[in-house]
Amino acid sequence: TTGGLCLASFSENSTAYLGWEHPHPYYERCLREYPLPEYDDTAGRNGRNPATGALRADPRCFVTLGTHATLGRRDTALRHTFALAWHFPNNYAKAAKSIAAGYLEDASFPGNAAGGPAAGPSAATRGGPPLEGHFYSDHFDSAEAVARYAQQERTRLHDESTAFHRTFFDSSLPIHVLDQINSQLNTLRTSTWLTRTRMFGVLEGLGPDRSYAGIATTDVAMYGQIAVSLLFPGLDRMTVDLWSKFQNANGSVIHSVSCNSTTPNPRELDGTRLDMPGQYVFMTLRAALWSGDRAYLEKLWPHAKAALAYVLRERDRNGDRLPDMEGIMCSYDNFPMFGVSPYVVTQWLAAVSLALVTARRLGDTSFISEYTSFLEQGRATLERTTWNGGYFTLSSEPDPKDPAGQAGCLADQIIGDGAARQLGLPPIVDPEKTGAALRTILRLNYHPDQGLRNCQWPGDAFLHPVDRDCWVDQANTCWTGVELNFAAQLYYAGLNEQAEEIIRNVDARHRTWGMYWDHQEFGGHYFRPLSALAIPNAFLGLSYDGETLRIAPARPLPVGRWCALLPGATATFFRTATGARFEIKIGVFRVTALEFSVGLSDAPSLADTDARLLAHTHTNGTCRLEFEPHTRLSAGATITIEG
Repeated sequence: TTGGLCLASFSENSTAYLGWEHPHPYYERCLREYPLPEYDDTAGRNGRNPATGALRADPRCFVTLGTHATLGRRDTALRHTFALAWHFPNNYAKAAKSIAAGYLEDASFPGNAAGGPAAGPSAATRGGPPLEGHFYSDHFDSAEAVARYAQQERTRLHDESTAFHRTFFDSSLPIHVLDQINSQLNTLRTSTWLTRTRMFGVLEGLGPDRSYAGIATTDVAMYGQIAVSLLFPGLDRMTVDLWSKFQNANGSVIHSVSCNSTTPNPRELDGTRLDMPGQYVFMTLRAALWSGDRAYLEKLWPHAKAALAYVLRERDRNGDRLPDMEGIMCSYDNFPMFGVSPYVVTQWLAAVSLALVTARRLGDTSFISEYTSFLEQGRATLERTTWNGGYFTLSSEPDPKDPAGQAGCLADQIIGDGAARQLGLPPIVDPEKTGAALRTILRLNYHPDQGLRNCQWPGDAFLHPVDRDCWVDQANTCWTGVELNFAAQLYYAGLNEQAEEIIRNVDARHRTWGMYWDHQEFGGHYFRPLSALAIPNAFLGLSYDGETLRIAPARPLPVGRWCALLPGATATFFRTATGARFEIKIGVFRVTALEFSVGLSDAPSLADTDARLLAHTHTNGTCRLEFEPHTRLSAGATITIEG
């Protein structure tokens, strides 16, 4: 009733001894009979209850599956492949603990007239949670079918699975950097949720016996979702669609999805967290622009505008066109912030900046006319109210209970500036202030014996004093996902040695703790540290806005090679003694223009390209190649430039 398991041996010489109940006869057969015969003794292990006549099975009913071979004197090993496959189709939605009797949908809200939850009681409240199923059931109807597929496609699956590993590690980055990034990929295996209803998300946290929170937690995804966006853009769009489906009629967005594609948890819909609208807009438009699908972009655009309008309408109490914090209401759910919070505002400004790019692509002139001034005005307000000469303070207004608290130095105070660089947006913060802030964070927050703390205050001798009633000390804590995201920001700013020191610290201490594959925050295998996947591109100064791919590192590249992660593709960028070469290794990548700012000569020549080139220019040290719109570069495509 629940599904099946299949143990398979990939050899014609395989035999199985089914149903042995006691080790004695089994061992005797192994000793005396070679090869072990095909033997089925399950009937001897089953019977009927003499009193009731009911069928019964002895619980001690074991199976041995093996192959046989004779090794010569000089043979040292036998290589053989087994597969363990499973098929459990009856995957039901997780019922939210506080699901109300009916989730009402406003059919007038853009995009929700179709495809959203029906008005009135949900499936969960009518008669139990709905069947979600597993995505793999679209392709296989049994565990045996899975095992046969694995056997038939083994060579291809092996080659495709190891191709990424080979390409990723074929890099001149330090090995501890590559190891640490690679180690986080286990979370995509342990903690992802993919159903037949096209619900995808990463669990926020996972323990030995239960999960923590739901999937696709919006504020945590602002860090970790970059891994999905780059490696599995189709799954990224599933998550975006899920967020959009559950968007409230007033434009506020859901915090987390309770592994239920039909009914949200009302507690997750309250919209209190003020960082989430900007995060939702940024990740939604990033997914849409990277898809290269104009229809998809047009579908999501009303949702993005609604989230921005919600903030200006309901969360901007002083009319400065910025979200105003009024206590604890962001991903740092133990940090009261008041007024302008750089952590929240830089993400908001990154979202507005990306929305303006989208509006230009779609020709939404009214949005451009309204929001352009908001971006410039917001940047000026951020600097005027929170820049203290060394860093951006925790917030612009004092906490009534702790007036000195606003002076805190948050590790990811300018997180939005780092996010903007992923898409080549103009800097959210003046680059000189960015460099100064990053160096101050290193001086105040980084302790080699512990790591990069979330927040420190001037004058802290060691630990920042925390109220004894504080439910969790987030200030003195190191969150791996914040540290790795901060390392990416350091690379974008050209602080390479400092970035590698932060990563080395994370890598070494988790090895020491014996928790290399299980980074803790709210549960283990935490979602946030997938921010590590932003690091390879940050080193290269790589950005992509859905049309133009730019490689513009903050520091000159030496001769070497580096892995570049692109939405749905993996590439290698080579800096040679005489020029540069860009090779797509895996997947397909859509691009309209390539820009390389890597110190090529004033008049580099295009030695080779597999794509139809429309123009080739070199201006101010930047080599630009223009192709037909959304040219598809497939695995094997190579572009070589000679300086």
